[in-house]
Amino acid sequence: MKLLLLEDDDLLAESLAESLKDNGYRVDLALQVSDEGDVSASLEGEYDLRLTQRLYLQPRTEIAVAASEAEAFGVGEGLNSVRVGMRLGYEVSRRFAPYVGAYWQKQYGDTADIARHHGDPTEDTGVVAGIRLMF
Repeated sequence: MKLLLLEDDDLLAESLAESLKDNGYRVDLALQVSDEGDVSASLEGEYDLRLTQRLYLQPRTEIAVAASEAEAFGVGEGLNSVRVGMRLGYEVSRRFAPYVGAYWQKQYGDTADIARHHGDPTEDTGVVAGIRLMF
């Protein structure tokens, strides 16, 4: 389940964000503005599905969009890419959790056209491994 929450009451927003975090939801929104005024954003969401007290499965989604084209960076206007993946992690402690996973990514619209023009693929899959550190 995906949930986008906007709240102008700071206390209520903080309380809701903490409640979502406590229940395993994480949502990150990044907004970038270049020196030339190019605007882009990415929205990333994930959820920890507990299999045991320490073992978790984490579905993830990331969506990237841009308000204008920046061909030098391979970014087109509109929806740029969607990346979905799954990670399997093991919490050695609440602050330390190694994981392995896989993802699928596809570029769309103008971004896909730019990639094709440069001979690059518009779809990709991969394997990831890492460590989640909380401090």
